Amino acid sequence: MKFEDNFKIGFSILNFNNPIVNDVIPRTTKVGLAFKPMEKLTISLDYTKRRDEKDGSFSLGEEFKINENFYLRAGYISRPSRVTAGFGFHIKSLKINYAFRNHEDLDNTHRVSASLTF
Repeated sequence: MKFEDNFKIGFSILNFNNPIVNDVIPRTTKVGLAFKPMEKLTISLDYTKRRDEKDGSFSLGEEFKINENFYLRAGYISRPSRVTAGFGFHIKSLKINYAFRNHEDLDNTHRVSASLTF
């Protein structure tokens, strides 16, 4: 829901019916806010709670638009504690994004995506 041009809120429920795929996939509820204090900067805060867990987790992130084609991103996830960073190139209908995420128990994760819109 868009309250003003620079403030949005969202809510979702994932796996609403607790589907079974080798095991029950727990229902997950998410709520998030996005604030755009200036044209080039977006700050977001999300809260996620799985039905089978006692505590939820918070995520804080930012996206800074360097120019029309290049974006820098960074974030933090509270549970488990993780740091994220990345960037994106958007050239006409082609979008290429890279993201890095650390993890306290697992190896670092690198993700690359490409999309073409038409």
